[in-house]
Amino acid sequence: MASQRFVRRGACAALLLAGCTTSATVAPSALAPGTATTVELTPEGQSAVASVFGQRVVALEGRVVGRADPVVRIAVTGVRRDNGVSESWPSDEVALPAGAVRSLRVRRLSVGRSVVAGGAAAVAMFLVGRDLGSGSGDTGSRPGEPGGTGK
Repeated sequence: MASQRFVRRGACAALLLAGCTTSATVAPSALAPGTATTVELTPEGQSAVASVFGQRVVALEGRVVGRADPVVRIAVTGVRRDNGVSESWPSDEVALPAGAVRSLRVRRLSVGRSVVAGGAAAVAMFLVGRDLGSGSGDTGSRPGEPGGTGK
């Protein structure tokens, strides 16, 4: 019985935690304050942020602080360099003019992928729980039968 509860709880947790996301390019006008975003920089943008974040930064990750066309203000929490290395950053705020931004990307929940991943996780938990239940040590014999405990 305990293994069945484990399986049910595990399946529910898997469904809740299996949220898959996709990355979508958005226009600066679609960004509300507080939106998590990744800003891919143009060569002009890379030069503009070099004094704050160092050389070879190709993307900034963070939250939108505000925007006033054509400038987007970002509280930067991470940087990605041209060699692919990502680094955490202590939330410096930077104003990026339109010419500094190659693209703005946001992460969105992918309902279809989440359902598939959650279903697969639930099936896996069911199968594991079933195997745990069958390996409980109960041989199925009764007292007085061969292999029984006789209690």
